[in-house]
Amino acid sequence: MSISRVQIATANIGVQLKKKFSFGVGCLHFGVPVATRQVGASDCFDSYKELLKQHLSKFSNIKRIKIDGFDSFSLAVYSPSSDDKGDKFNLNDASGIFPHPISSSVKFQIEIPKRQHSEIFSGFETPLNAENYEVNIAYEYSLPIVMVRALDGDLVSPSDAIILVREFFRHNQKDDDAICLQCLGPSPFHAQLHVVEDSNVPEFEWNIEFQEGYDDITLYYNKDILEHTPGFVEMIPYFLARELSPFYALEQIDNRLSQKEYSLRLAIDQLIKSKKAKLHSRVPSVFSSRRISVLTIDALQLKAEIGSIGDMFRKALDEKERTLDENPFRMYMEKQFNDIESRKPDDQLELLSALKEHTKDIKENYLLTLAAFIGFIGAIIGSYISKSG
Repeated sequence: MSISRVQIATANIGVQLKKKFSFGVGCLHFGVPVATRQVGASDCFDSYKELLKQHLSKFSNIKRIKIDGFDSFSLAVYSPSSDDKGDKFNLNDASGIFPHPISSSVKFQIEIPKRQHSEIFSGFETPLNAENYEVNIAYEYSLPIVMVRALDGDLVSPSDAIILVREFFRHNQKDDDAICLQCLGPSPFHAQLHVVEDSNVPEFEWNIEFQEGYDDITLYYNKDILEHTPGFVEMIPYFLARELSPFYALEQIDNRLSQKEYSLRLAIDQLIKSKKAKLHSRVPSVFSSRRISVLTIDALQLKAEIGSIGDMFRKALDEKERTLDENPFRMYMEKQFNDIESRKPDDQLELLSALKEHTKDIKENYLLTLAAFIGFIGAIIGSYISKSG
C-alpha cells in the first residue's frame, strides 16, 4: 500500500482527532568504535547482536528489548569521524557506520524519571512530562533512523525526547564499554512527526506545517478504510524511516565534503598570502607551481565526487518502488542536496587557474631576463677573450 496526498499548511487544519501519537526522529547507532574493537570486522558481525543485547541489558531502567535481524551486514568501508573524539560519539563526518546491519531493528522501552531530566538537559527546563519511552532503531541500506515516542503522558516536544534518550546514554557511557551510542546531526530531525486517526480523510493525508524551530509533519489516516490491514498503523514509523534514511546519508556526505572544501579554501588562501609576500620576487617558486598543480587535482576530485553524488541522489529520488508515492521528506533532502551542490569548487578552480597563469608569466619573464643576462655576460667574456688574443 502506498501513502499519497501531501498538503502543505502554515496553520493547524482543525480536524477532530480520535487518536494521536507523536515521535521524535533522529539518527542514532549503537556502534563498535575502532578504539574499543577487540576483533576483526567479520568476527564483530557475528558477536554484535549479543554485544548489543548485553549492553542494553546492563541498564536496570531498560526493558522489553527486542533485536530483530542482524543476519546481514554491509561490507562498505567505514571511516571514523575526524574530530578529537574519533568515532566514540560522533558520526558527523564519518563514512557510514560500523557495524552496518541491513533490514534489522532494535526496540526497547526505557524509563527516565523526571528528576533526571534537568540533569540531562544541564539545568534547562523541558516540556517533557513523560518518564517512559519506546525507542525504535530501524536499519535499511542507508543510515539508521531512531524513533522515540512516549508511553505515558503526551509527547509535547517529540524532538526533546530524542535529546533525552541520546544524552542518557552519553551520560552513562564508560570508557571501557565495547559499544557506545553514536549520533549524526541533526538529531533531532528538523521536524516533529505525528500520526493521527481521522475519519474525514480518504485513506491517508499529509499535512506539513512550517514554523520556527521544528516543522510539524502530520500523517492523518482513516482507520475505517484501513481496518482490513491490521498492524499497518504500527508499521508507519518504519515506512517513514525508509524514506528519511537517505537524508542522513546525504547529511553525512555533506559534512565530509564540507571538511574537504574548507581544507581546499584554507590551502588556497595560504598560497595566495605566500605569493603576495613574494610579489616583488623575480625568482619563480618551484614549490608554488607544484602546490598549484596538487590543489588543482584536489579541486577536480572534489568536483567529480559531488557530480557522482548528484547522479546517485537523483536516481534514488526517482525510484518507482517507494513506500510513499509522495515523500514528505523530499523537500528536506533536496535542500540538503542543494547544499552539497553549492560546494562545487568552481571558484577555487578559477583562482588556481589565475595563480597558475601568474606563476607562468613570472617564470617566462624570469627566463627571458636570465637569458638576456647570460647573453650579456657571454658578450663581455667574448670581448675580453678577443682583446686578450
